[in-house]
Amino acid sequence: MFITIEGIDGSGKTTQAKLLAEYCESHNKNVLLTREPGGSDVSEKIRTILLDPNLIISGRTELLLMVAARSEHVSKTIKPFLEKGGVVICERFSDSTFAYQGYARNLDISIIEVINNFAIDNLKPDLTLFFDHEPEITFSRLNNHDRMELEGKEFQEKVRNGFKKIAIREKKRFKVINVKDFNIEQVFEKVKKNVNCFF
Repeated sequence: MFITIEGIDGSGKTTQAKLLAEYCESHNKNVLLTREPGGSDVSEKIRTILLDPNLIISGRTELLLMVAARSEHVSKTIKPFLEKGGVVICERFSDSTFAYQGYARNLDISIIEVINNFAIDNLKPDLTLFFDHEPEITFSRLNNHDRMELEGKEFQEKVRNGFKKIAIREKKRFKVINVKDFNIEQVFEKVKKNVNCFF
């Protein structure tokens, strides 16, 4: 099973991904917790470039680097683990590319689809959890601003709206979890409700 977790920066993805991994392991599942960009040796090096706040990277270059990192991640890490019957929980995946580089950076969605489909080699998540939260609140949680976080609240709002558009288009796979006004435990209860049907 392949589960992805999406949301704007500061929405609690990392915390919930770790809790979900522990929960799946408690149900005797072999679990891989990974992230994007990253997840393999080459992909982690690309991540360093992508998030470096001292670099100015064009939207097109950013897209190509993201997809290159994903191609390595899928072929070297995700697919081999899934083929062994494991559960992969990935913090960010293809939907982030559409939300960030497509909707927020205004790059052509149809071009992103072609490039991304080539990179993922027909791999798609079984379930995607989108943590929905206002940028004004989540932005205050960020303390080590990387290049993407430094784009600001207006950019994050564009990303959020992008995720919402994806949620409408991908209703079966995409589950929206409102995390506003809920603590970690309450959000995780919502996560479990969406995941339990797969066990």
